[in-house]
Amino acid sequence: MFKKQWISIFLVLFLAMSTFSEGVHAAGDYAYSKRGVVSSTLQLEHPVKGNTEKNSGLNWAEVSPVSQFIDKNGGFAFAYESQNMVCVVTGSGTVSIPKAYPMLGAVTADSDGNIYIVWGRNNETDDATVETVFISKYTEDGKLVKTTGFVGKVGGWYTGDKWLTKYPFDAGNCDVVIADGILMCNYAREMYSGHQSNNVAAVRISDMLPSLSYTSPVPYSSHSFDQRVIYYKKTGEFIFADHGDAYPRGFSVSTLNHELVPFHFYLRGNANYNMYIVNKTFAQLGGLAETSRGLALVGASAKTLGAAAENETQNVFIQIFDPTASRLSADIFVTKGDRSGEMSTDLNDNSGKPLTPVADYGVQWLTDYTEDYRAVAPQVVATDDDRLVVLWEKHSFNRYQFVDSCYMVLGADGSVLKGPESLGGIRLNGNEMPRYVDGAVCWVTSSWNKAEMHRLILEDKPSTWAKSDVSRAEKLGLVPAKLQTDYSGSITRGEFCKLAIPIYEKLKVTITPSSSFADTSDLDVLKAATIGLVNGVGDKRFNPDGLLTRQEAAVILSRLLSLCGEKAAAADLQYTDSTQIADWASEAVVHVTKAGVMKGVSGNSFQPMGTYTREQAIVTLIRVWDILQKN
Repeated sequence: MFKKQWISIFLVLFLAMSTFSEGVHAAGDYAYSKRGVVSSTLQLEHPVKGNTEKNSGLNWAEVSPVSQFIDKNGGFAFAYESQNMVCVVTGSGTVSIPKAYPMLGAVTADSDGNIYIVWGRNNETDDATVETVFISKYTEDGKLVKTTGFVGKVGGWYTGDKWLTKYPFDAGNCDVVIADGILMCNYAREMYSGHQSNNVAAVRISDMLPSLSYTSPVPYSSHSFDQRVIYYKKTGEFIFADHGDAYPRGFSVSTLNHELVPFHFYLRGNANYNMYIVNKTFAQLGGLAETSRGLALVGASAKTLGAAAENETQNVFIQIFDPTASRLSADIFVTKGDRSGEMSTDLNDNSGKPLTPVADYGVQWLTDYTEDYRAVAPQVVATDDDRLVVLWEKHSFNRYQFVDSCYMVLGADGSVLKGPESLGGIRLNGNEMPRYVDGAVCWVTSSWNKAEMHRLILEDKPSTWAKSDVSRAEKLGLVPAKLQTDYSGSITRGEFCKLAIPIYEKLKVTITPSSSFADTSDLDVLKAATIGLVNGVGDKRFNPDGLLTRQEAAVILSRLLSLCGEKAAAADLQYTDSTQIADWASEAVVHVTKAGVMKGVSGNSFQPMGTYTREQAIVTLIRVWDILQKN
């Protein structure tokens, strides 16, 4: 009944994707790369049932036909729903498991390779003793170990049949995580009362017995249009997130013991329990991720907490805060930015009750779309070096059509290190969070019987030759956090100023800027211009985003040496392409060459018009620092 199927890897894929982790042996007939993303078409044994694209017109989520997780070896793995089976693809191969129940919720694996599947079935009767949600454990080769069923208890004072699960995975999602020997599941459902909410189910993976007693309430949100659960390592607790439109009306973040609502959705007065009004939250839940600074909540929403939200587009935001705090206050948030307004807190209001003042803290907006675009399917994943990667799709605001996908890289405190950057038109797995494996963000998409695996490479380590100097410069505080990434990428004129000015000010004096440009107000650029380190390009413009050439870098480095007292010595240019160096840069090239700051490239050429990389800038500036320190 259970058959292990190996999917062959074509030679062309092996050559094109040799940096892939050992996580997946699923292969494709070709690979291609766009904007730092390596993708491959998957040759699957069975077609994927459904597609992974997010319906941008819906506030509520749907269970993705493709689940994504980490296998026992730490590699990327995924499982997909086919017509009559679920196919699980890990580094050990592919296992096809016949459907035990009609509905697939989620798939994951433990550190021993055992596979866990959350299933569901609708109950068309009113017999609330019928189990409707199931968690099954399988061995690595697909043999059933045990299945545990649930009726959907909530706990506490939520007693009676009306609170139990009649239709699982209705108008929402299903998310799972394994930690401390527990599989925790947060899923959407319709209850016997006819209302929709989330529900939490859990088992001990050792014996598959239920791990929640339900003597106290588990996290509960009504209605809950999207669900997340992660394990928060800092405190050893499971953290849940829900997209509620009623009670509470906002993104709620809960432990098993208490709830916070850090982000609210506007509701007009006189809603009169009209679901056409109530169901519209002008938002979509992204995900949760842990950093050294706290818990990150990412979502997309209208910016206004007021009536204007009903006609606004969605933008991506992040909040980083302490999820175990006893109450909400500005001081538990790491990110900055308040969002305040007024909203109704009574869904049944039909008499125009006064609106209630509401404030959200620590709301840091990552996009600024207006009437043209809207952010859809926001996602977040934490890296193993304490960064966050936020992804989203950009859709047209009025026509709900896909335009592009984008991503940003953030520090543990929410500081922007990179982006927004385009993903080159590649779609996201809209209702499923990506996974971070071996320096890359990984996900699988499926549409119209075509499945692809994508790997956004984030390996931002300096080149071997530059690693020691870059590390030293960063420890000395000479490299701003935003520039501690994309080391092999070209550096801009404005970014070079942000590296040069800290050296001058540490060695000399703090600069009071007196220069100005029409196209930038960056303080370091203005300081650099004030002391004559850089010049504009004409028409009171600086062109801060223009890429720096090698000869332009030589001029700035030479000026920095001179401003700090290191004068140039007369000499001749010795490069094979000396005649190509501009007259205005020749003396500077001699200066930095004799000082040992810059050197030639291959074949003793200088390549004056070649672009300068970020790591080259850091290395040459740390050489300047060393020279000036000695003198």
